[in-house]
Amino acid sequence: MTVRFKPTPRELRSLLLYLIDWIFVGGTAIVAFAFGKLTPNLRPFSIDDATISYSYQEHTKIPTWLLAVLSTIVPGVFIALSVLLLPQSRGGKLKIRLWQLNTAWLGLGVAIAAAMLVTNGMKNLVGKHRPDLISRCAPDPERLASGGLSVVNRYLFDVEICTSWGGVSEAGLGRDELLDGFRSWVSGHTSISYAGLTYLTIFLSFHFPKPRGFGRFNNTSEPQAPKKSSHLPIPLLLVLSVPVLLATYVATTRYSDYRHHGVDVIFGSLLGVGMAILGWTCYGSRTTNGAQGFGGFSRKRTNRRCGDLELGRQQPTATDQSTYLDAQAEVQPNGEGEAAKGGDSIEAPGQLIEGVSKGALQLREMSLSISTIDGPEDAYRRKSN
Repeated sequence: MTVRFKPTPRELRSLLLYLIDWIFVGGTAIVAFAFGKLTPNLRPFSIDDATISYSYQEHTKIPTWLLAVLSTIVPGVFIALSVLLLPQSRGGKLKIRLWQLNTAWLGLGVAIAAAMLVTNGMKNLVGKHRPDLISRCAPDPERLASGGLSVVNRYLFDVEICTSWGGVSEAGLGRDELLDGFRSWVSGHTSISYAGLTYLTIFLSFHFPKPRGFGRFNNTSEPQAPKKSSHLPIPLLLVLSVPVLLATYVATTRYSDYRHHGVDVIFGSLLGVGMAILGWTCYGSRTTNGAQGFGGFSRKRTNRRCGDLELGRQQPTATDQSTYLDAQAEVQPNGEGEAAKGGDSIEAPGQLIEGVSKGALQLREMSLSISTIDGPEDAYRRKSN
C-alpha cells in the first residue's frame, strides 16, 4: 500500500514563504560574490613602506575552501545533530523538528551572507593595502625614467609602477593578485568564520542539554536564594567555547600569513559577531521554545522576526504585571492584601467575597495574556497559517 503525502494549502503557503526566505539569503550571497569581483579603490602607496613590505605567502594555513567548511558546513551539521538527536529537541514531532532545523539554518545563512556582503563591500570601498602589497606589486623604479607613470608626489606611486599590473612578476603574480592586495580591510576570513561559528555557539547554548536544576526558579512572590544546581556549568561552557576559539585561530592565521593587519582582524571579528547576532535574532531565536542559554543569557518566550513582534501576539505589559501583583495581594491569606496595605481591619464578608472574585478574574486574565506567548510549535502553526 502506497502512502501519498498531500500537503494542505496552509503547508504549501508555509513552504512558499520559506522558499522566499532562502531565495533572499541566496540572492544576498550572490550579490556579495559580485561585490568581491569589483575593482577596489587603488590607493597610492610608497614602495618604501615597511608595513606593506612582507613576503607573499602562496599557501596560507586556512585556504578559502577550508574556510567554507569551517564556517558553513560544520555549524550546519552540528545544528542538524542538535535538533534531530539531542533529547531536548526530540520531544516534538518530526514535522516540528524539521521546522526548527530549517529555521536554524536560515539564521546561519543570514549571518554568513550578511557578513560576506558587508565585508566585500567595505574591502573595495576602502582599498586598504595588504601587508604583502609590495611583494604582489614587484615595483620597477627604472620605469620612472620612461615616463607615463602617475606619481602622486615624490613618495607615493600608483599601480603603474608594478610589473604585475601589465604582465606577470618574477614570482608569477599577475593583475588579479595585485588587485587583491588592495582588499585588506576588513578581514573576510575573520568575519565569515566568526559569523558562522559564533552563531553555532549561541545556538548550542540554548539547545544543549542543561544540568538538572539549571535556570530553575520558584514561581512565588517571595525572594529565594539560588540553588546550587543553578550555578554556571563550567565544563559545558568550555565545550561551547570551542567554535569561538576555532574562529579566533582562523583570525590569527590571517595575521601570521601577512594577509591582514591587526586592525583588519579586530574589525572582522566584531563584524562577524554582529552578523551572528543578526542571524540569531531574525531566525535562530524562534527555535528556543523559551529555553535559557548558558552564561546567564535568557530569552522570553516571544516569537520575534528580526526584532519585531509577530502580529497578533502581545507581551504582558507593565500594567498587566502590576495588575497581577495587585490581584495576588487581594487574595493573600492571614489578613494580608488590601487590609494589610492600609493597616485597617478586614471588611465585611460580602466585600471580601467581592474582592476575592475580582482578584480571581484578574488572575485569569493575566494567565490568558501569558498564554499568548508561544514556542516553536505555535510559531510553526502560525507560519503555516
